[in-house]
Amino acid sequence: MDRLHDTKFLVVTYVAVVLDPRYKLKYVNWSLEEMYPIGDIACDLKKKLKATLTRLYDFYLEKDPMHARSSSSNKNHNKRKVNVNLIIQEKRMLKYKAHLEDEKTGEVSELERYLSDNQEPSYESFDLLDWWKTNGAKYKILGKIARDVLAVPVSTVASKSAFSTGGRVLDSFRSSLSPKTVQALICTQNWIRGVFNKNAKVGYEDVLKEIEELDEIENGKF
Repeated sequence: MDRLHDTKFLVVTYVAVVLDPRYKLKYVNWSLEEMYPIGDIACDLKKKLKATLTRLYDFYLEKDPMHARSSSSNKNHNKRKVNVNLIIQEKRMLKYKAHLEDEKTGEVSELERYLSDNQEPSYESFDLLDWWKTNGAKYKILGKIARDVLAVPVSTVASKSAFSTGGRVLDSFRSSLSPKTVQALICTQNWIRGVFNKNAKVGYEDVLKEIEELDEIENGKF
């Protein structure tokens, strides 16, 4: 497990779980603490995940046309002021006023609002993509992120080859995984493999081992 300390190989998978309103960040953080009760691994992974979520959100926010127009307007306004007086104090005051404006609004980001909102009840017929389609107006930026992150390439595998030894997806040991986890692995195998390259410290087999532990935790076997 020590080798997991410096890797981000499951962050993409964790982001997808966070974007499931039944689980969100609280569930992932709890799972990490259950898996790594000793040492700093859980803490480090939680920090990496939160940082990744924030960077991802900021990236999509900058690409949003409405945000871009607002930012451009503010920059032009500030530029005119700076051109009038280029002293350092004026620049600092402009920055300070922007800071005060941010504090005055007291608004939290869409990401923080989503994470703090109540989790959705879990039931068998819950449709994640349909949920995001319905709530796209409420979470405009996150809706775009979910559309891209959850757009997993579809894989079709014959049942006999799913557990075969040649080019297998799962070996006989992993056939004990829950049907839901097996289905998820088959559908996302290309997606997960795409995270790695030949020089990666952690390989696909390590990911499967990690997913096994998550499966055991969820099904009370851990």
